[in-house]
Amino acid sequence: MMRRTARLALLRGVAAILMSFTGALAAKPNTLWTLPRSATPAPSVVVTDATRVYLVEGHHLQARRLLDGELIWQAGTELDSPLVVERGVVYITGRGRQIHAFDAVSGRKLWSTALTGVPEQAHASWADTLSLEDNVLLVSSTRGIWGVDARTGRQRWFRELLDARGPLVQVGKVTAWQVSTPLKSFTFGLEVQTGREVWRVQTGATPLLQEDQHVFVTVPGSASAYRMIDVQSGRSIRVDHNFAFGVPSGRQEARAAAGELFVTGTKVCVRVTTAENDRLNCVDRQRGQITGGDPGLLEQALGEQPVKVRRLLNAGLPAGCVGTAVNTATGVALVGPAGVTETQLPHLPSRAFACFFPVNKALKVVPVGGQLTGVDEKGRRVWTVDVQGRVQQIIPWHGRLLAATSTELRMLSWQ
Repeated sequence: MMRRTARLALLRGVAAILMSFTGALAAKPNTLWTLPRSATPAPSVVVTDATRVYLVEGHHLQARRLLDGELIWQAGTELDSPLVVERGVVYITGRGRQIHAFDAVSGRKLWSTALTGVPEQAHASWADTLSLEDNVLLVSSTRGIWGVDARTGRQRWFRELLDARGPLVQVGKVTAWQVSTPLKSFTFGLEVQTGREVWRVQTGATPLLQEDQHVFVTVPGSASAYRMIDVQSGRSIRVDHNFAFGVPSGRQEARAAAGELFVTGTKVCVRVTTAENDRLNCVDRQRGQITGGDPGLLEQALGEQPVKVRRLLNAGLPAGCVGTAVNTATGVALVGPAGVTETQLPHLPSRAFACFFPVNKALKVVPVGGQLTGVDEKGRRVWTVDVQGRVQQIIPWHGRLLAATSTELRMLSWQ
């Protein structure tokens, strides 16, 4: 009897803790601090480490405390986004095809280098992406891709490619990229250390999605097929789905038209656009008909455990996206690794994609217009916070949330 009473007391205690935790998540977060951002130049991407946030203000690199937003140090001139922080070093671009490295703790400049391979441009904002893979900085612009030694700043290689987007994902020594123009669209793999192209696959021009080892792309001229590419080898398969017989979000059956591709751990979905609204038609991945390529890749990708779909690869979306919010006939659907969740949110303000950002297993944050909306695991809206400007990034930090918009930084907390 005493043991039973003790177990009941323990269960009640656990339930009380869970209820208080759920209540805390449902509570509207408080603003701990805000920091206005200048409109000129355009607000940069912000990056964080364990204690600091780094950003560009007035062409200077700043490091601020995440705890209260206070300035720690400021360094450099004529600097601009993008920037990245890795292993205690901040890498950033600057005017005249410059790349700089600063010590993240002190702000001391470690090295600077000017890239060669294309004519210089007078303005600072020339680079599209900057990332660090295997001690090689990968820098891309509308004119090409560079590989730079992250320790010394020495340029290792340059490939002249117009409008290359990436790196989308790295597996082993290979990164995947995409080129999309009105005349041609293809996805290709580059070797990080040498810049050598190791494979190329013709693909559609719509945004890509990635898993741990693969990227998924649309097939040119087809509204009912996708191609899955193994990033390391470039091997691929084409899989056809009849999306007209999938599981539409609305009651009416919709004719599948060319639309964006979504992949979850168990389903493949297509966004079907009609004159009245959008729908999200989904089918189980196993129901696809393999029509070309290596069938072993499909078994390898499906496996027994759900795959990890990291994010929609679209340069127009806020950084850090791991899920996608899309309008459907019955409301907004959240497409993430676990599957598709219908929410009670109003329609998004346009046909454009939005993101959602998981704070933890029980809470997702969706930027809708000038608001941040908290959504629980059942798709219910639990709180809304007004923000200033267009949301660019959402960064969870120790039970708090850093929101970077076009006009401010705002730290939110539930404590």
